[in-house]
Amino acid sequence: MYQPSETPWQDRSLNAAPASKLPDEVFEGLHHLHVNEGEAAALSGIAAGEIENKLPEVAAYFQSRGVKNVVVTMGEKGIYFRNSKQQEGRIPIIKCKAVDTTAAGDTFAAGYISFLALHDSDDIEGALHFANRAAGLSVQRHGAQASMPFLSELEDA
Repeated sequence: MYQPSETPWQDRSLNAAPASKLPDEVFEGLHHLHVNEGEAAALSGIAAGEIENKLPEVAAYFQSRGVKNVVVTMGEKGIYFRNSKQQEGRIPIIKCKAVDTTAAGDTFAAGYISFLALHDSDDIEGALHFANRAAGLSVQRHGAQASMPFLSELEDA
């Protein structure tokens, strides 16, 4: 039986969906923040149309409030991240024939946190690639819950 680890990030991760104004205390000590472009705009005050061009500023905004690792998903434009060591990068989405995107965001979020929990790790890039694969499989299937891949499907990939 799986036993949760004692790592502090486990209790301090936030997928801020749907976006709503949050008090600054929510961000203090937060290890992982995952937002999409709209949520990044709503929470940071940076105009929605400017998010892609101001990703470092978005990350700096959240990190100045105490967030260690920031992930911004941007649909077909990929994923941006900045980790606690101030390393940042972009990861492209996995190109595939999407038939239903209903659960893509939820699948991505679950894959990201699952990777970190399963590997007891702060390997943000590894977690993002894992989550990206999970979401890529999900959009190739119909439905929400039925489209989410099993762990065994991702481990074999």
